[in-house]
Amino acid sequence: MINDKVVEKIGLLSGSGELPVIFAEKIKDRFQLITSGVINITSYKLEKISTNFKWFTIGNIDKCLDFFYREGVFNIVVLGKFDKTIVFKNSFMSNSLKKILKKLKDGRDLSFFKILCNEAKKRGLKIVEPSLYIPDLLVKEDQLTRTSPTIGQLQDIKFGWKIAKKISGLDIGQTVVIKNLTVLAIEAIEGTDETILRGGNLSGGGAVVVKVARPNQDMRFDIPVVGPRTLISMAKVNSKALALEKGKVFIVNKSKVIEIAEKNGISIIGIGGYNGLGERGKSR
Repeated sequence: MINDKVVEKIGLLSGSGELPVIFAEKIKDRFQLITSGVINITSYKLEKISTNFKWFTIGNIDKCLDFFYREGVFNIVVLGKFDKTIVFKNSFMSNSLKKILKKLKDGRDLSFFKILCNEAKKRGLKIVEPSLYIPDLLVKEDQLTRTSPTIGQLQDIKFGWKIAKKISGLDIGQTVVIKNLTVLAIEAIEGTDETILRGGNLSGGGAVVVKVARPNQDMRFDIPVVGPRTLISMAKVNSKALALEKGKVFIVNKSKVIEIAEKNGISIIGIGGYNGLGERGKSR
């Protein structure tokens, strides 16, 4: 419960997924949590956890920022998945948001975020890194499971790291599916789970999944996330190894993730340095 002393307010602009709820649970006793939720996307659990909560349609993100301003919030965290296909659905957008989106040079995630930051700045608001409040959710270990990747899987992971870093640098996606040094699927707008299922079905089983951050990842926005659904998707298509960039990927419900992985013979490892697998800063 919030007591009588002055407590800092934190704004949460929440998309879909478990991460916004986990974030709220972890900070609710230390901060006043002012949450803006998107109808049909954000979890209803946040209504009970937040100090103050308000619903908006996905086409009124600009009004969310106005809400934070009225509530006296200065620092805002953006978490969860937002359906970027809104740019193809003009009927869902407010006139003010249409004007904002006209400023976009392209449809990349980073371009959307820059516009969001600019609109927040106009209102005296600041988008901040969620990892400042939930650093324990970032992947830190070299290996998370008892099951280890095979030599062949490690080769695929090294290869997948290079491909994933290139596509993430182009702001296309952050996940690749690899088997026998062959790219089976690259993440785009469909998201991680669909990418895993698509690539895994093509592999006939035994593929590896590599998920990384952008080479110059802005830790305020679109931080890579994995959770139980990621492992369930991998199990469905008999994928056998998951590699995650250390210090740059959030893992939610870690114990459940590891449980599903061990049950299905999936290894999970952390990789670091631009070349991956401990080859920090070395050129090939």
